[in-house]
Amino acid sequence: MLTHGRQLTVTVGCVGNRWSVIDIEPGDTEESHFAVAVDLGTTTVVARLVDMNQGRVLRTAASYNQQIQRADDVASRIACCHSAEQVRDLQRLLVQETVNALIETLCTEQEISTDWISRIAVSGNTVMTHLFLGISPQSIGQVPFQPVANRYGEYRARDLQLRINPLGIVDVVPSVSGYVGGNIVSDIYVARMFEREEPTLLVDIGTNGEIVYCENGRYTVCATAAGPAFEGYGTTFGCRAASGAIEHISFGSDLQFDIRVIGGGLATGLCGSAIIDFIACGIRCGLINRMGRFNVEQLRDARRYLCIEEMCGAVNACVVAAAPQSAGGEPIYVSEADVAQILKAKAAIYAGMKTLLGVCNKSFSDLQRFCLAGGFARHIDLKNAISIGL
Repeated sequence: MLTHGRQLTVTVGCVGNRWSVIDIEPGDTEESHFAVAVDLGTTTVVARLVDMNQGRVLRTAASYNQQIQRADDVASRIACCHSAEQVRDLQRLLVQETVNALIETLCTEQEISTDWISRIAVSGNTVMTHLFLGISPQSIGQVPFQPVANRYGEYRARDLQLRINPLGIVDVVPSVSGYVGGNIVSDIYVARMFEREEPTLLVDIGTNGEIVYCENGRYTVCATAAGPAFEGYGTTFGCRAASGAIEHISFGSDLQFDIRVIGGGLATGLCGSAIIDFIACGIRCGLINRMGRFNVEQLRDARRYLCIEEMCGAVNACVVAAAPQSAGGEPIYVSEADVAQILKAKAAIYAGMKTLLGVCNKSFSDLQRFCLAGGFARHIDLKNAISIGL
């Protein structure tokens, strides 16, 4: 717009039916118009920078949710909220230490100012959403497991100390109940489940796994506590799917490992998809039995055996990458304790699916469409996931 011979750019935003001014800048800054979308995972938080003029994702960044400094899973986070100070601490770890850090990374990589971001959309499970907004989730941990709110109103970035334009609009995806959050609402929308009538199962694999069965417009949903093992947290050499992580593994009975490292080079650890591959290959070649125990003789013959001393005592382990292949200069291994963590997470997801289908008087054979959601689900080898019963 022009005013008194000067050119100005006005950024406006709409919430509901009301428009408001977000910024007024001198000159033509129309090209500097960005937004951020954030997935508030219990273990992993992912942010994407969007060019609002072109509707195009420019960059993606991810990190561990820094609340894991206090507790690993949803139930433990709720237990950390006995006081307003504890709630503020968890909000700070999520907003300032995690989301703001990701925004800074995105803007630095794109060489733009954080002030050019005028809108941010966030979705997460109901507990993460409460903590993001500084609301105590304690009521979600008690019968009848009701959240303080399912719809979250209008927020500005300055209200939450988000590092974008202070007047930028914050969109929070509504949840359904205490354990059916905005993440599964987003999944349903993106999968267009409301446009289809065939029996469909959607699974969002994460620390708080959420599962939806849909048929003829009717939805039945449950949540299951899978834990963070699939996302690379809680196993000895578990890590996020970032540069240096082993993302895929294959081997046979000779235990000659073919590993693929994200970005190439030396390995730093194993992300969830690699652990799935390891267990599936191990079961097929006889290395791992149905109880998750190793064939120690096979490990010794292949010179991959380690005995690890843990708090519970000695534990058998298999060397996946020898010291020369490791960025840390020490062997990267998977122990029987690590396998147990994955099998518990697998059992939780499978039990959730089977229970939900049972409530709906359905079986897996009735399904005509199966949707996998979540960052981990995007990268797993489906054949190997099926092999371990996931």
